[in-house]
Formats: sequence, structure tokens, C-alpha cells
Amino acid sequence: MFGGGGLKRLTIVCGVAAVLLSGCSLSEASISGTLPGYDATILQESASLDPCLEGSWTMLTHDLDIFMATLVPAPGLRVANGSVSLSMSEGMYEYGSDGFAIRIDLGPDSYLEGAAVFLTTGSYSTDDGKLNLVDNGTQKQITEWKGCKGGTYVPVPGGGVEFSMLPSGPMGYECGPEVLVLQSPGPTGNVPMVFTREL
Repeated sequence: MFGGGGLKRLTIVCGVAAVLLSGCSLSEASISGTLPGYDATILQESASLDPCLEGSWTMLTHDLDIFMATLVPAPGLRVANGSVSLSMSEGMYEYGSDGFAIRIDLGPDSYLEGAAVFLTTGSYSTDDGKLNLVDNGTQKQITEWKGCKGGTYVPVPGGGVEFSMLPSGPMGYECGPEVLVLQSPGPTGNVPMVFTREL
């Protein structure tokens, strides 16, 4: 999902460290601004579209957890629940999540949890087995962080770690009737993103 994966990994890790070092208060869940409307002229006349990609796809919690653990190999970090969606139609796409929970275990009965919400829109094309994405606009934010110790939630200060989960292209992909696998560039090579087709 990322170009410059090492930089994004460093940004996430530094952001998490800042949260852990900063004490306790709660940030409000919000995403500011608006996404630009679709502009069909971005898609060139000669662009190729693979019909297999058309439709709605979901990266389920288990696959998202594996992806995040591979991309950001931080001890105790996991995706506790939620999913990421990808919809493609007539050369345009929407990619985002209405909230998946990232959990960082801190010790016995203690963890930090963030709810990730983001949305990206744009155009796409395919060429020689590669998927190319053009980002028209992104809203992104981890909406809130909260800590839990011994079953009691403690507010965490600040606006949360912000990061984009947009794959950079061109990316290799394998598309079938039920599963789509994107090969997203990561810090140590390609990281597979496994999506299941929504029925």
C-alpha cells in the first residue's frame, strides 16, 4: 500500500512512541475537509481496465492483521477488529475504512487502542499485469487513542497517529472470482494485500 514504505513505517512508529510518552487525555473522532469529486478526464482514453477488478472488495480483519504485522513489525501491535474496503468501477476507485482497531499490547491487562478511519478516491488503470492508481484526494486519521489497564479505559492525549494506507503503483496483482491480491511495496519488499470479493 505504500511508496516510501520505510518512511511511513518510521512515521507510524515515531507517532506511536509520541503517544505512549505523552500522558492521558482523549482526542475527538473527526476527519476534516472534503474529498474532490471524481474527474473522469483523468483516465486516459488509451488506459486499459481489467474487468476482473470491477466490484467491491474487503480486506478482512485476519488479513489486515497479517498485512500490518508485516508492514510494521512492532512488538505487540495487531489489528483487533474491523476491515478495509476497495471498490473499483469504470476506472474509478474508493479505498478506505470506516474504522478498524489497532491494538498495541503494553503488558499484562494493559494495551493502547486506536480506531483508524480513512478514505481515498481516484482513478485506476491496468497495464502489463500491473495496477496503477491515481490519488484524487485522501482524508486520513486515526480518530482516537485510548489506553486500557486492568479493565479501565484511560484517555490518551493528542490527535493520534496519522497515516495513509494508499497503495502506490504500479503494483502487481492477481485477480480471481473471489480473491484479489495486490503486491504493495513495503520496507523490505512487496507485501501481499489479500481482499475478498463482496457479494
